[in-house]
Formats: sequence, C-alpha cells, structure tokens
Amino acid sequence: MKVIIRGELPDLNQMVAASKVQGTRAGRRWYRYAEMKRRLEQEVAYQIQEQKVPPIVEYPIALTFHWFCKNRRKDPDNISSGGRKIILDALVAAGVLRNDGWKDIEGFSDAFFVDAKNPRVVVEA
Repeated sequence: MKVIIRGELPDLNQMVAASKVQGTRAGRRWYRYAEMKRRLEQEVAYQIQEQKVPPIVEYPIALTFHWFCKNRRKDPDNISSGGRKIILDALVAAGVLRNDGWKDIEGFSDAFFVDAKNPRVVVEA
C-alpha cells in the first residue's frame, strides 16, 4: 500500500490549541478541535479514495510515514503526532484499514524531509 496526502497537516501544538477553544452552537458546547479533525479527516479520506487504494487484507501491519514539510520550523515529533491521528482515522474511514487498534497496527516509523514546493505525506505499508 502507498498513499500520498497532499499538503501539510496540523501539528500536535495546533491540535492541542484547537482543543482548548470552545463555543456554543445551537445551545450545545463544541470544541474547534472536533470540527477541525472531522474536516481534515474527510479531506484526507477523499484523497485516499481518489488514489483507489485497495483494502489491507493481512494484519497486523507496520506503517512508514515520509513527512515532506515546507521548512524545518516545526519539531518532527509535533509534525508526526498531529498528522498521524488524522491519517489513520482517514484510512479507516476510506475502507483501507479495518481499524487502527493493537490488532491491526504493529508499529510506525517516520522520516522527515523538506520540500518547500510540494509538502506532502507518503504513507507505506
């Protein structure tokens, strides 16, 4: 399996900041994080579906994430921690992974690069 996610995803610091912002909508409390994660997960799942990635059939799997960033301003741990959650949930939503739990994911590895003109994440299993 190989998936390419175009653009940059929010880092962990951005996701934590969004989780602290709350408001009300139709009389109910909501957090900006939930809305941001839902939107990004849908966008990433759409990109995965466009690539016609077949479902994984043999489990557990190990995933490698290649993070191509605009620059080196963000710490690698913040980049991967924020983006990985969105990507894994999108892979499940797109039907590529059956789940992202212990029975399905054996482990992760990350590599970081700079590509100012084409930021992206390449995920391979």
